[in-house]
Amino acid sequence: MDLPSSTADSTTECACQYMTLVPRGLHFAITEWVQQRIPLHQSIWVSESEAYSHDDLTQESTSWRKHSVAVPIGTVHSQTKSDISIGYNSHRAVIWTKPGQHSYMWWQFATAEPASDVPNLRALGPVTALVGSWKLSPFPQRRIATLSEMAEAIHFCLRSDSYRKQQFPSALRIWRQVALSNWKSVSERVRDDSLFVDDLWLASTNTDNPGLKFRISCVRPDDPNYTRRDLIMAVANDLVPSSWTVDLKHYDVEIVLFLKEDDTDPCSHHFAVALALHPYQYLGCHSFSSGIVPPDVAPPYMTLTGIVRLRPSTAQLLLHLVGLKSGAVVLDPCVGIGTIAHECAYLKYVGLGGDIVLTPSLLGPQATTYSASIQNEQQRIAATLIAWDAANLPIRTAVATFGAE
Repeated sequence: MDLPSSTADSTTECACQYMTLVPRGLHFAITEWVQQRIPLHQSIWVSESEAYSHDDLTQESTSWRKHSVAVPIGTVHSQTKSDISIGYNSHRAVIWTKPGQHSYMWWQFATAEPASDVPNLRALGPVTALVGSWKLSPFPQRRIATLSEMAEAIHFCLRSDSYRKQQFPSALRIWRQVALSNWKSVSERVRDDSLFVDDLWLASTNTDNPGLKFRISCVRPDDPNYTRRDLIMAVANDLVPSSWTVDLKHYDVEIVLFLKEDDTDPCSHHFAVALALHPYQYLGCHSFSSGIVPPDVAPPYMTLTGIVRLRPSTAQLLLHLVGLKSGAVVLDPCVGIGTIAHECAYLKYVGLGGDIVLTPSLLGPQATTYSASIQNEQQRIAATLIAWDAANLPIRTAVATFGAE
């Protein structure tokens, strides 16, 4: 069996490594967004080749091509059948994405910025502290097919001295710094310095000093051969020190396994281990335990049961793509609960919006609470929201042009 490769290298020894999941087609936007705010020491897109493609629908029927819109948003790709268009990039090339959980790319990056600041970057979404990332290629002519084969390949990664003495302790230190700095509540175990030593596996033999409580979650495409739970049970003993105890509800740290087939190599899988940096267990929301991308929990977080809304991280990227200047006015005529309008407060824009659901009997109370929370956090008016019908907006129909050519 060939030694799996890891993303760690000497250029990132002084930087902390992270991983997040980014919607396909928006990968170029998040790279620009982050680089404008923090310096990056490393940036790796796993299986980037199929992130988005140029307009290859030139032979398509032109019956739906009107005016300058060649491929309307929501167009299904005629060849792949699984891709849909979500707009254009700066070169007017169509951006294709895959709906559902397969639409997310892995972005692994390193920065020397304080660990407590990184999860607060609003465009990052569900960011994690990266323990390690490997390419699994045990068989030269085929991919891993069975649970036992996958478990053997993963064991090969997790039983190394590098994982136990360097990668896992390093990620755990990042996780602890974030938890102590950013989370409103942590257990006394997280505050106990004796549980955070360099050689966690050697210290785990001390039965008088039990370790942290943990849960393991797994994010991967569906596989008919074995379940996510089967994979977790097969590799759990090598993931954490033996003194740690499982607690699926009242855990300290959530360990996340990421697994996907390599888009470019038919005989390989990508595998990663990371620690969740957001306190899902204290917020009453879904974590990675569902097997899909958890909700954004950027402050101020609200539990919105039964309400589907745009992710704040996606709203940040969409506003970034527009390229507005400070003080610009952004109007969202179908604002919903107000995510896009409220995110303007973090970018020094003026957010305006309205929706037919912003009435006392529908989403009005939730929108009011959310607006008040953002205003309290930002110490400024977040956004102006109005209950209106987008088909009958209270704005003039005439167009006025200001300034000379």
